[in-house]
Order: sequence, then C-alpha cells, then structure tokens
Amino acid sequence: VSIMKVTVIGAGVMGPGIAQVFLMGGHQVVMTDISAEALEKGKQTIEQTLAQMLEKGIVSDPVESYTERLTLQPELKEAVSEAEIVIEAVPEKIEIKKDVYSQLDAYCLPNAIIASNTSSLPLPEIFPDFRSGNFCVAHFFNPPPIVPLVELVKNDKADPEKIAVLKEALEACGKTVVVVNKFVKGFLINRLQTALS
Repeated sequence: VSIMKVTVIGAGVMGPGIAQVFLMGGHQVVMTDISAEALEKGKQTIEQTLAQMLEKGIVSDPVESYTERLTLQPELKEAVSEAEIVIEAVPEKIEIKKDVYSQLDAYCLPNAIIASNTSSLPLPEIFPDFRSGNFCVAHFFNPPPIVPLVELVKNDKADPEKIAVLKEALEACGKTVVVVNKFVKGFLINRLQTALS
C-alpha cells in the first residue's frame, strides 16, 4: 500500500490511538485539534503507548521512527490540505460535527476519503449532502492500536472504490475490517457484546 497523508481530527479519547494506527502502518499522519494542549497530550499518549508496545515486542522499531512521521497542526485548513484520508474523531455532538464538516467540505481534496469514528450517530444519513460517496463511518475500538477490529459502515451512496481503498489501508495497518452496509445504532460488535453479556 502506498504511503498516504492521513489526517486525524480530534486529539481526545480516540484520536491519538487512531493516529498511531496509521503511523504503525507507515503513513504520514497529521493530528489536529483546536486545543494545542490536547495535541501535545495526544502526542505523549502515542509515545507512551509505542514505548510500551516496544517493550512487549509488539513493535520492533524505535518510537522516534513512528513519531517523526507525525505532525501536530492546530489549524484545520492546514491539517487536511492534501490529505487522502481524513478521520474525524471529535465529540459526539451534532453541532460540532456539522461545523467540522462544513470546513472539511471547503478544505479537503475533492477525492479525499472522509470517515467518522462515531459509534452512535448515522452521520451519512444526518448529512446526506456532505461529500456524498466519499463519506463513511470507520468505527475504531478503544484502544485503537491494540484492538484489531474496525467497522466500516457505508450506505448506498458510498463509492465502493473509496471503501475498498480505506479497507485496504486499514488492513495494511494490521486491522481486521468488517464492512457493514447499514448504520445500526450501537453497531455490530457493540450489539454482539450486549447480546452476550
């Protein structure tokens, strides 16, 4: 898989782990957040997790070999410029997402693949006009660098080629990808966990 520029929006609970997944896959990663403090903290989280994984023999390269491909960028416009894959991991509030998407629509490459890490909102249905065909849900599980599963949720409008590119990129990062054709609240795995508990 070719090296891509991947931008992760949001350095909160999930963002740093998602950024780390793509760093481990060899990509150039930009992490962006409105809080410079959150970005610094997110970078520290990535460094600590990589150090632990190195200690346990899960990764074999020094931490710096991953983090040298990480850029922290507080400006969203700069962060998503030229990005081929954009993963949105901002808080689960419609207003925040709406604001982010209107900016992404203005700043992202026309053919960028944009995915939300939401686990509770059917975003392609809520925002049907946003980047139709290139927008899907990529649901990572916490902590993303450790849990191998990612659910890709697409609707009928999704471009199969875009979904295939994202799936292939994630698989090359060591993920097991399940493609789900329809948004169901709680997703497949959350529902299975609930059913089994």
